[in-house]
Amino acid sequence: MGSEYLSDPLSFATAPLSDLVITSSIQHAPASATVHPGARTTSFLMPGDHATDARFNSGQTFTRWYFLSGVDVSGRSPIKTVVAFGDSITDGRGIATDGNDRLRDVLAQRRTASPVTAQLAW
Repeated sequence: MGSEYLSDPLSFATAPLSDLVITSSIQHAPASATVHPGARTTSFLMPGDHATDARFNSGQTFTRWYFLSGVDVSGRSPIKTVVAFGDSITDGRGIATDGNDRLRDVLAQRRTASPVTAQLAW
């Protein structure tokens, strides 16, 4: 309990506002785990290795993120960063599942659309 796990670093480019799919293979389920119950994004639980699947069309679905507390991203230097701190509204309370319309999603869309702020990290 209280352990931290890191994946191997990956090097790949993504377009602004891209969705990121993260897969985990768990041999033995722990008694407790990090969970974000307000993820408002569909997650899938399936037996077997699905790391290379292009789509997840089966399995148990739920709107929580398990085991994941963050994703570290690097880019071209120098980078200026915007961080949104807040409460459940900032996190997406009241939005549609899989809508990508949380406050931070809307701010990222606006940031990307403007040439003045398009180079800011989010």
